[in-house]
Amino acid sequence: GDPGGGAHELQFDRQGNVIVGMDNGTVKYDTKTSKFMSWAAGRPMFGLDPDDNLWTLQRSGELIKIDLSSEASKPMTYLIPKNRGTYDTDTDSKGRTHIYIWREGKVGIYDPKTVEYAEYKTPTPMAGPRRGQIDGQNRLWAAEFYAGQVLMFDPDKKLLKEYPLVP
Repeated sequence: GDPGGGAHELQFDRQGNVIVGMDNGTVKYDTKTSKFMSWAAGRPMFGLDPDDNLWTLQRSGELIKIDLSSEASKPMTYLIPKNRGTYDTDTDSKGRTHIYIWREGKVGIYDPKTVEYAEYKTPTPMAGPRRGQIDGQNRLWAAEFYAGQVLMFDPDKKLLKEYPLVP
């Protein structure tokens, strides 16, 4: 939390290890050896790709990838356009990182295989997408904070659809 920097989100990698995101740091707890590994890079919210690399957006706006297989690995930086008010990142089973650009009402997606980045505006302007999850079909589902709706983003079809919470 602000200004702390303690544990914020955790996820399990494919080997069952616990990955913890926090301000300016990432920690991995190896459940087989009961040992911790740490990196002085990362953010509270992140995604894990199919190879268990961590993807997150730094405060400076760069997307970084951390290879969690070695504590000696250095973060790799990928430049994407600067946005106002990004909130979260999630990574799907194809390795694409979805970026919640909540203050601009957009969803960004970075594909490391094609090295392409694209942004998609929410149907409701300034809807505030944040705090979502990726489903089994690689679609992002997110709450639209300012619009009181749920957003579904299908990156394969390049489709965004909104669902009101109250009919």
